[in-house]
Amino acid sequence: MGRTTNNNSETRLHQNYEVIKLQELKDIQTIMEITADAYGYLPWTAEQFSNDFLLHNSCYYGLLYQKQLIGYAQFHYFEDEYELLNVAILSSFQGQGLGQKLLKISLEQTDASVCFLEVRQSNYVAQNVYQKLGFSQIAARKNYYQTPVEDAVIMRWEIER
Repeated sequence: MGRTTNNNSETRLHQNYEVIKLQELKDIQTIMEITADAYGYLPWTAEQFSNDFLLHNSCYYGLLYQKQLIGYAQFHYFEDEYELLNVAILSSFQGQGLGQKLLKISLEQTDASVCFLEVRQSNYVAQNVYQKLGFSQIAARKNYYQTPVEDAVIMRWEIER
């Protein structure tokens, strides 16, 4: 299996960027590098990323810039219900709206009718991006994050197709 490239213009941000479904286990190393760069630490081990990547209900979408992976969105799903686990863009590409575009295109490529996510209570930038995409706050989880300990905001998105 290789990377799935959809030549539909909906997957292209402009000529140098493209969103694809990642299907090669070798992409895990780059995903880990992106995660460490974007978050400042690795929340998962290489084994955890690899095991997750191979799950039947896991899917990863990658953001390519000039055919190089610079960001990804990681989902779990059951039928048409998705959960966003991670989204990360290399720090040198942040601040350009690429994460928002990656999520928008990724959700359009899935068969999701609903998507949930957790985000740090203090991460107002991410919450703002999610709200622009149509996510709304539905609940909170006390002490959900451990490094450092912090509450999570649970958000929900429903399809508007």
